[in-house]
Amino acid sequence: MLQRVGLDNKQDLRLGQLSGGERQRLLFAQALERDSHLWCIDEPMTGLDQSGQALMTAEMIKLRDQGATLFVVHHDMDWIKRHADELWVIEDGLKDHQQLHRPSQLPAFEFAEAVEAFA
Repeated sequence: MLQRVGLDNKQDLRLGQLSGGERQRLLFAQALERDSHLWCIDEPMTGLDQSGQALMTAEMIKLRDQGATLFVVHHDMDWIKRHADELWVIEDGLKDHQQLHRPSQLPAFEFAEAVEAFA
């Protein structure tokens, strides 16, 4: 699983020796071990460099393509527009819901984005 998140060369290090982004990847690797069909992911790109963000995005797309449903809290609207099928804006309750892609373009499962907006 460490190879999937780009940490196969870090297997002998202690948690305290990992950077914040490496810890984020490690936590994701632990979650991948559970083989879940429903994922709630809060700010998955926090602490990740560009290569880490690309890797994390690719892994989430793989999960979606394997039939998982992902609810991702994210504040990067560009990322959301590129990767999400739906956008849910939450600010003191549900504020807005948008279908980002035509249903004919959607896979048979849902890849949803929950975004908490701040006033």
